[in-house]
Amino acid sequence: MNRPILVLQYPSQKEGRTIALAATRDIRAFRAFREVVLEDALLEVMSNDDEVIHAQNRAELKRLEQVFSMLFPDLQTPI
Repeated sequence: MNRPILVLQYPSQKEGRTIALAATRDIRAFRAFREVVLEDALLEVMSNDDEVIHAQNRAELKRLEQVFSMLFPDLQTPI
């Protein structure tokens, strides 16, 4: 499996695309990114009363958890 790269991108309206500013493979960056992304996804699940949106948000959280566990099996500590 390829090793993931965490990339900081900046949107360029002039060029109509994003520009990569920096990249890392540091596990500490992935750990912090994972925590924030999963917390945001969990907040989305908890903050919506619409039954359909709630189900979609819950599925997205599960998808993200699965992707992170496949990419970083050593990061399986709970957020």
